Amino acid sequence: MDIWGGRPSDEGLYLGLSCASPSTVTTVKLVESPSNYVGAVVVEASADAGANKTWVHIMSSNLNRTPAPQEIIIPIPTASTQNTGLSGNGLIVFEVALPSVSIAVLVVSIIVVWHRMHKMGPWDPENPIQPHVQARLKKLQSRCSTPGKAGEDSQAPQAWVGRVSSLLDRSLKASEEAETLLGRAALAAAGGPQNWSVSVKQVKDFHFEHIDQLAAYRADHLLGSSCEHLCTQSPCQHEHGDADCRSATESELAEHLHLPVNMHAIVALLIKPQTRDFEGILGFWAKMNIAEPARAETFVSHCWNQAFDDFVQTLQTLQATTRVWICSFALPQNINISKILGSKPKDSPFAVALAQADKLMLALDDASVGRCYRAINTGLVLL
Repeated sequence: MDIWGGRPSDEGLYLGLSCASPSTVTTVKLVESPSNYVGAVVVEASADAGANKTWVHIMSSNLNRTPAPQEIIIPIPTASTQNTGLSGNGLIVFEVALPSVSIAVLVVSIIVVWHRMHKMGPWDPENPIQPHVQARLKKLQSRCSTPGKAGEDSQAPQAWVGRVSSLLDRSLKASEEAETLLGRAALAAAGGPQNWSVSVKQVKDFHFEHIDQLAAYRADHLLGSSCEHLCTQSPCQHEHGDADCRSATESELAEHLHLPVNMHAIVALLIKPQTRDFEGILGFWAKMNIAEPARAETFVSHCWNQAFDDFVQTLQTLQATTRVWICSFALPQNINISKILGSKPKDSPFAVALAQADKLMLALDDASVGRCYRAINTGLVLL
């Protein structure tokens, strides 16, 4: 007996099995294998299975009517066994005697196994969020927007307040779980943060592609006291992306507070608007290298207040093909960043990428050098 195909269904799981003759299922085994049947392309009709092959639909309503083999052997990827709860040899045996044990036990066991395998599937660049996570997110989003029941307006104020409080509490919990799921999905992208890299040439090309747009935007905007973008033209003809913006007052126009085109502006105007797909779990690196992610060779530490022109020029000291890790390009900018950074600095994407990189580049502007100089002087005084 062997599995020649498999696919999920709304009610359970289809297994394509080859067997010499139908008999009672007595054993369910998980065995290490370099391949995984989940997602295999298989035919729909049982009649196309061929000699000594059959479809087994694992669900309580069909199992009794389905020929069953002596054993169901489910292949799982060897690389995934560390997190499956398997024993040292990667084998778990469920002994099920159908005459004395409920069919439900077998149904639940197989479905649990399938879900476990499904969650451990490899990262797919075309579908970065795995189906089971997407399904859960959809349910959580519905919880966040559950309307009140008809007739609630006529309820006593106390009951109405209690209902609102309950809905709010449920919505907050659902939102928290959704943010956690998105954070986990983001951290799994491309095999981990060390692979969220871009090449020096790609950064240069990105700058060249948008240099005229940025120059025109800067000419028509000032920087407000709360770092908002102040439009000097009315109506403003520019796309503001994710930046906070408003019209400048006459006094602000007189002050000429020029808008710096630094990393804050780049992220707000260009990176955030272009990385909202896939629920925002991917950084801008994916726009350039989602099909071919690679480990960052150089980790770049920089100040977001540095002029972007100067930052790009600094990178040119490296080889054009060097893969670099730049936080603004690497990290997802549209989801709760705390779910990415975690509570332990040593486990953060910064630490993971830095540990895997061959070199560290420290990009400093004039202000950064001045701050470092003052910090050194302060340290010497304290000593």
